[in-house]
Amino acid sequence: MTKLFSLIATVLLLVNPVWCVFDYEIFNVDWQYTVLGRIIPETTVFLQSQSQTVQFLTEEGIFAKLNLTNGEPLWRYQSEKPYSSAHLTVVGQLTYTAVNYVDGKGSRIASWQFDNSLLREIDLDASTVGILNIRNQELLAVTSEGDVLFVPKTGDVIELSTGISGVKNALVSLLPSGDVILALDVVGSKTTVVVLTKTNGEYLLGSKFFFPKSFDTLKSLEEGALITTEGVYTFDEAKASFGPVTKVKQVLSVYASSGLVTASGKTISTSTDSHTLEHEVVELKLVNSQFLVAFCKQKTYLFDLDGGLEPFLEFPAVDLKGYDQISATLNDSNDLHVLVQYEDSVITLWSNGVESWSRDESLAKVVDWVIMDEEIDNSEITHNLEFEESATLLHAYIFRAKKNFEKFRNFKFSWSKSDDSMDHYFGFVKTLVVATANGKLFGFSTTSKNDGVKKWDWSFDTHLGSGISKLIVIDDNLLFISTEANGLYFVQDHTSFSIDFAMSSDEPVLSPSFKERITSLKTSAGDIQLILDEADLPLNFVEKTSDNSILGSELSKLKEQSSTWKFNFNDDEKILSIVPRPKTNEDIASTGVVLGNRKVLYKYLEPNLVVVTTYDQSHQVLYLYLINSVSGQVLYTTKQTEPLDVDSVQVIYDENFVVYSYYSLEYGTKIVVIDLFESLTPDVRYSNGNASLEFTPEVSSLGFVINGKIRALIPTSTKYSITSKSIIISLENGQIASVPKFVLNSRRVTDRELTKDEKEEFQMMPYGPVIGIADHFYLSHYRTLLHSFEKPAKVLSSVPTNLESTSIICSVDLDIFCTRVAPSNTFDMLSPSFDRSFLLLTIFALVIAVLVVKPMVNAKRLKAAWVF
Repeated sequence: MTKLFSLIATVLLLVNPVWCVFDYEIFNVDWQYTVLGRIIPETTVFLQSQSQTVQFLTEEGIFAKLNLTNGEPLWRYQSEKPYSSAHLTVVGQLTYTAVNYVDGKGSRIASWQFDNSLLREIDLDASTVGILNIRNQELLAVTSEGDVLFVPKTGDVIELSTGISGVKNALVSLLPSGDVILALDVVGSKTTVVVLTKTNGEYLLGSKFFFPKSFDTLKSLEEGALITTEGVYTFDEAKASFGPVTKVKQVLSVYASSGLVTASGKTISTSTDSHTLEHEVVELKLVNSQFLVAFCKQKTYLFDLDGGLEPFLEFPAVDLKGYDQISATLNDSNDLHVLVQYEDSVITLWSNGVESWSRDESLAKVVDWVIMDEEIDNSEITHNLEFEESATLLHAYIFRAKKNFEKFRNFKFSWSKSDDSMDHYFGFVKTLVVATANGKLFGFSTTSKNDGVKKWDWSFDTHLGSGISKLIVIDDNLLFISTEANGLYFVQDHTSFSIDFAMSSDEPVLSPSFKERITSLKTSAGDIQLILDEADLPLNFVEKTSDNSILGSELSKLKEQSSTWKFNFNDDEKILSIVPRPKTNEDIASTGVVLGNRKVLYKYLEPNLVVVTTYDQSHQVLYLYLINSVSGQVLYTTKQTEPLDVDSVQVIYDENFVVYSYYSLEYGTKIVVIDLFESLTPDVRYSNGNASLEFTPEVSSLGFVINGKIRALIPTSTKYSITSKSIIISLENGQIASVPKFVLNSRRVTDRELTKDEKEEFQMMPYGPVIGIADHFYLSHYRTLLHSFEKPAKVLSSVPTNLESTSIICSVDLDIFCTRVAPSNTFDMLSPSFDRSFLLLTIFALVIAVLVVKPMVNAKRLKAAWVF
């Protein structure tokens, strides 16, 4: 019986390694959080009840269509250039957009079908200053050159010139007769009114005259009624002029098919009637030219203007505190949907006075972001240890036995996927913390189980200054927040957001738990740069002092900061970037590259190096310098002499290699790798394990061409740096890809075949100038990530997990994206094809076979002994 229990225990020990995370999860853990941006002010938002959609244009150059029910984006399109202004209208089943580019180089009018397919595009040299839907038949557009374009659903565009140029803005309206009236804001002139008369189905240029009031005083132009801050001017078609002003003392006004409607205080008035409500009117909105929505702080009232000024429906109040844009729609069932954009970038849909959904578009303007470990509640463990230390030996044993029995009883056997505790154990659960320009913090889980849903969000109080400028993580679980005005703040708990003031621009750290370990590092301009652990001191760093000079400084163990050297580049050179080797990858498992003949090329692993890139615009030359941050010695220089896009230059430095990329105007995107060795002669080593190297490295360099424009680069980071490196690439086309470092190998053999020894070397291959990225190396898979027009300082980040094979990759660049990568495959994970059930059956079969065969063997031996 004892042997049986021993065999069962052996089986359990053999089965135990099977409880692991399966590698099929590694490609099923990515998520994307879509960001749209703020709705462009003073643009029309179309809420369509029949199709249950919302359409609008945003400041991020996005034309978006959302689900009216839940606010999820159904479709979106991003322009190649940002907008300075935009217009949107729906003509029948077509949606028309007219956008003006921020660079002032013209505009584009586009028509979109209901299925989101593009029907036509019209590129103009001039700006579009106004549009009008003409009876759901065609679009009228007014340009800054004074031209009027008639864009039908199909067919040719008709152009009519008003003879007026320099138009800054326009109000456009359809007259009851079908004619069109324009009110134009003309540079250096008075407000000009133009009438387009319709004759035999064709619009012709009619009368033109000056309006006596400034265009700034005009509020709207509706069916010939020009509403100004002074009152209402009604256009007389017979006289082709405006009549005398009807002065109206109103706070709010809209123009319906029945005439002007105004609201002042609690009273709503028309030319023939008025009605006093219980509450003061905050905002008026007209729906379908017939229904009036009056928003009050306590209630929302709905009027049918064809039936008089008596509200026929009341709804709970819509929160209009701090709003800057509002749109409304009404369906056949009299369900009122109101879309409100608030000053803090929150977009909310209210259905019949109840909040239906909300989107916070603050994430369109990110200032910084970090990835930190998930906080784990250790209170139960602490309690158990305290009890066992204070209890007697017998009581502690009984207590431990009960706890283990409870764990066994609550254990969940699952063969399909790991539970949350395993995700925590393997370090997959981390928190992505994002800070926005309007002083908000957002937390996302790096796992895909929440599909990118925010875990929490929080805003600074107004007394904390102008918002967040930098996030810093100390000891993995502590978040420091640097504000532009007041200094640094320590977040004790990001779930309740208890905050301690840490330091200002001229005070030491005040947080008691860190007073002996943390200090501040300031640039020559006095700005707070970093928070440092004293174990890192003395610290040498390099900062930019002008467009063509850098300064080397040292922070001593006594926390005294001093300048050690200065370097001036040529007058024509402008510094693009200063890149040190990241501290997160200081642990290097292998100090050399093993060749096929078992000899070694030793890596040049000097930690005090920075890579500085400069560009000489007059001679179109890109320079790269490798500089020792302690001595200021230039160890290596290279240059690229070809026309290129300066903004496309990207540089990373890790271990003993530098990778930089740029977009050549002649050849496309080039990516260059520089590998640093102590010597290119095998088995030659000079360092002898010294931390600081006093000799110049020998350099191997090679260039490649890659398809697509690179937006950002970053090397993968793992726990012990044993795993082979990969270079993560963010492309301008919205994809994120992974390229193994052995592909970007400067020692790849050129112009000949590999020798026998070279074939034996790990992943050595012949040189090919073009790097083709295979489909399975695209980490974003089918997703398309939209980018911000203003590229953030940090786009990509890689953090290690507790599994050496696996790294977490996140991208924050308008859209937010996270996934996991395994550059050397999941060598510490079981394959998804691993048959656990078969393994168990095999082990149990072997145990049974042993139990059955062993007595038979013993009996046979006994018989054999009797024979002899």
